[in-house]
Amino acid sequence: MPTAKAAPQSVDWNERVPYRLFRDGGKYAEPVFVSVNGQTFLVPRGQNVMVPRFVAQVLDDSEALKTEAAARADQMEAEFLNQSAQRNITTAY
Repeated sequence: MPTAKAAPQSVDWNERVPYRLFRDGGKYAEPVFVSVNGQTFLVPRGQNVMVPRFVAQVLDDSEALKTEAAARADQMEAEFLNQSAQRNITTAY
């Protein structure tokens, strides 16, 4: 007997949600610019702010992609160093 699935709940993308961006004294000190469908936002770092849910989603997606890209870059670097060593090629690392 098939089980009944719960109906997907609608998400209010305009609902304001709390958000906090990491801040340090260097690279991560400036506010972050977000633009979605012509709406622009400047989200400060190091403060608890209320942003529309869609802005929080964009920021979360951006962070996930940066993490994925950094992991891929690390993997490619390791492959390069490994292949260089196999071919007796010295690198500047």
